[in-house]
Amino acid sequence: MRGGVGSRAIRKKLTAGGRLTAVDASAYWTSRAERRLAAFDRVTVLQGDIRELGIPDAAFDVISVIHVIHDIPPEDREAVVRALAMKLKRSGRLCIVEPTKPRHGMPVREIRKLMGKAGLQETRAVSGKNSHRGRYEHQDGNRGG
Repeated sequence: MRGGVGSRAIRKKLTAGGRLTAVDASAYWTSRAERRLAAFDRVTVLQGDIRELGIPDAAFDVISVIHVIHDIPPEDREAVVRALAMKLKRSGRLCIVEPTKPRHGMPVREIRKLMGKAGLQETRAVSGKNSHRGRYEHQDGNRGG
């Protein structure tokens, strides 16, 4: 979430009746986001682990994950990505932007492997020297692989 900058941009694109839920594990970044997004209605900011927040499965049409997965301990990444896939509606999509630098980021093949294990198929991607942008959707209508 990094203080709600991306969330603010997404909020401006919500259609009528749309809602935005911003999640971050950091109390610092969550408080920054709350301040930055306070002027917007239909926005909820939650602090915690997506696996423990009580968000129902199939709750979201779109999930945007920006510079997050590489910061999760490697042993927890698969479970977190699986939880994200479960929160996504069957017809929804998960959009990800991750750094891919060796010193700060993760390899594209690891990102793709995590998404595949969670039952998500890459439908669009642009990978460069320093980052990967991808869009993923449920494979064959499965949720959470």
